[in-house]
Amino acid sequence: MVLARFIRNMLALAALAVPGLCAAAPVWLDAKLPGLPIGAQVEYMEDPTGKLTVRDVSTRPWMDGFAPVRTDNLNLGFRDSTVWLRIRFERGAGTGPWMLEVGYPLLDQLEFYPPGSSIPLVGGDHTRLSERALSDRHFLFPVDAPELGVNVYHMRVRTVGTMSVPMRLWDRASFDTAKRDESFLLGAYYGLLAVMMAYNLFLFFVVRDRAYAAYVVYVGAMGFLIGVNNGFGGLYLWPESPAIADWAQVAAAPLVCGTAAIFTRSFLQTRANTRGVDRVLLAITFAAFALLPVVTFLPRVLTFWLDHLLAISAIIGCYGAGLIRFRRGFKPAAYYLIAFFAVFVGGGLMVARNFGLPASLFTDYGVQIGSALEVVLLSMGLGDRINTLRREKEQAQGEAKERERTSLLLQESEERMRYQAQHDPLSGLPNRWLLRDRLLQAVARAKRDRTAFAVALVDLDNFKIVNDSLGHDVGDLLLVEVAQRLSGCIRERDTIARLGGDEFVFVLEHLSAPEDSALVARKIIEVLATPFPVAGELLRTSPSIGISLYPEDGQDPDFLLKFADIAMYRAKSAGRNCYRFYHDPEQLHAYDQHVD
Repeated sequence: MVLARFIRNMLALAALAVPGLCAAAPVWLDAKLPGLPIGAQVEYMEDPTGKLTVRDVSTRPWMDGFAPVRTDNLNLGFRDSTVWLRIRFERGAGTGPWMLEVGYPLLDQLEFYPPGSSIPLVGGDHTRLSERALSDRHFLFPVDAPELGVNVYHMRVRTVGTMSVPMRLWDRASFDTAKRDESFLLGAYYGLLAVMMAYNLFLFFVVRDRAYAAYVVYVGAMGFLIGVNNGFGGLYLWPESPAIADWAQVAAAPLVCGTAAIFTRSFLQTRANTRGVDRVLLAITFAAFALLPVVTFLPRVLTFWLDHLLAISAIIGCYGAGLIRFRRGFKPAAYYLIAFFAVFVGGGLMVARNFGLPASLFTDYGVQIGSALEVVLLSMGLGDRINTLRREKEQAQGEAKERERTSLLLQESEERMRYQAQHDPLSGLPNRWLLRDRLLQAVARAKRDRTAFAVALVDLDNFKIVNDSLGHDVGDLLLVEVAQRLSGCIRERDTIARLGGDEFVFVLEHLSAPEDSALVARKIIEVLATPFPVAGELLRTSPSIGISLYPEDGQDPDFLLKFADIAMYRAKSAGRNCYRFYHDPEQLHAYDQHVD
């Protein structure tokens, strides 16, 4: 036991003392290699100067500086540096070709050195597609392993950004099958985006709701971001332009953040409902679009941090806005929260990968999976939003109609009460209070138009005898009949009112001469001369009429009414069933003697 322990300790010390004994195991080149992750069998060494050559790293002391990766995917987080990788492939009796795939398309420069060669196969988004060893959205390098046994390959990786180098080994047949399936899924993804964009663009033109236009722009920006991160942009849109590839890397995130904030404002209607939240979203929008034109000119390290700071701010701001609107009762916000939760989780995993989280299915495809769910849920949310707004509009219209109906009822009630307050309940004629208002208006019009008008007071002769002999009910019926006949004696613009009892007042406007009022007085005497059939009786009555004139007799309504009353008593003194003017000096003298 003591000897065995001694041997184990000596072997451990030897392993520490001799770096070669700690080297990663070789990758066995089998006939069937369906995307084998080989990160754990790769060794790496950072090159702080960036000046080492393949010859340098293949000899001591540099060759002893490699350390095992120990994970399936090498991810050193954000770096502005150069890393050398060493991969040992052990070939048996099988024959290739095999392919090494580097599955992170945002690396700047890759140089892959076969055994004994100083001329590399190149890749990276700073390399034109036509210069790469194989065309693919990822970076592919052929592995021939010319010698039986162990073949040592080196790879130089230079990037300013996330130093993530996920590596898989394929045989050709497995690669072709996997890529065919992958192309189908990615095609379905982009097809979904295109269909949802076209559908919602159509809805925008139909319903003219800006939220649909904002949705289309946001989904387009999301598709652009995904295309940058999965390599489709570099493969199909800018295959020969490294400059555009550099710009797209740093511009995609601000573009998505800005359009997401715009869509959020429109969908959640923050401007009208949550002004504080709306200002936050506006700030995110302005920051995003202010960053777009300058990202190319800023240092890549700075743009990396600005992009991630903006992305985190957008996630917090947009999702916080959704939570606030949902808590305040805006039901379509539920769709928004679920949709953005999916894409925010995927985006968060992508950000975490950029800071060193090992690459995996979720870090690589989380944004695509989340965004596919998002575009469908957001479209459903837009539909629900339209229905909600329509219901709210219909409810508001119903409430407005109810308020209008209530207002009309109140108005009718007020008008009815006003009418009752201003009209005699028996005859329906204006009462004393409305008469005074009409007199004031008549004075104002006469002053303005420089015209004359008359006030005629009519008192029924011997009406008290009817009340005393036949009763007040019959007297009231007679008054109604008298009011109807008197109403036919005047023009539409004139006024007839009942003062009370058996007294009626006429306001006759726009007179050309005093004789005009005399014509009306004679007409009144004439229409009342015909007996009234009331309660089975033929009743007779006659009027005594007193007339005052404006402006001859005065300009104050109260005095005009008083003077008409004086003139009416003159008519009674003259034998009734006649009329008298207030301004007649002889009648006035006779009336004064009668009063005395």
